Amino acid sequence: MDKNVIKLDKYTANMLPVSYSVMFLLTIVQNCALNGENNLFETKLKYEGNLTDIVEKFKILWPVRDWKQSGYFTDEYISNINLHWLLFDPPEKSSFFILGVIYLIIMIFGFAGNFFSDIFVHKVGI
Repeated sequence: MDKNVIKLDKYTANMLPVSYSVMFLLTIVQNCALNGENNLFETKLKYEGNLTDIVEKFKILWPVRDWKQSGYFTDEYISNINLHWLLFDPPEKSSFFILGVIYLIIMIFGFAGNFFSDIFVHKVGI
């Protein structure tokens, strides 16, 4: 059996937390619908490794330790995160800068629009 294939039966489904069981089932149904696979209980998933490997990779790549120190995050919180989102790498720091610049531009346009519309309303008397 291929290591990327997870055999989902009533025993393995019962061992998973409810959120992961539902996610696995949705992934299987999606693969069956999109890839034309007929077997609902054995299908190739889009990631390798088991749940523990994925969570450990997440803890290494993301600043989990900093989140814990701030008091807003615990290890139990990871079990509430959908497995799909645990597979992503963190965004580049430049992405945050670009997003900040976009927000700044929107804010300036909003401020200018409100400022000039207020002047126009008081000056013209509409």
